[in-house]
Amino acid sequence: MIFQAVSNPIDTDLHPTVPPGYRWAVSTNEDPSDVSACLGAGWAPDESSAAWIADQSATIAASAYRMAGGTASVAMQALDYDPIPAEADELSIGA
Repeated sequence: MIFQAVSNPIDTDLHPTVPPGYRWAVSTNEDPSDVSACLGAGWAPDESSAAWIADQSATIAASAYRMAGGTASVAMQALDYDPIPAEADELSIGA
């Protein structure tokens, strides 16, 4: 399995309830707009923090997957656009 570590700027016009900054996420899909594949996501004040948190979170997920007997790696996606659809603001993980 490949865990995608994703970071991107937040489009506050598209997501007016989210403060300016950057999003980080860990996904099991190469398509960063597929929120159904998101294992976790959050906000960071700047690009480097978002990239670092995404990388660390994906590395933890890959390590746990390996401990459970799987084969895993991490790929980083540093985007210069916000791939998340506006309707995803109403989603929450586990709901």
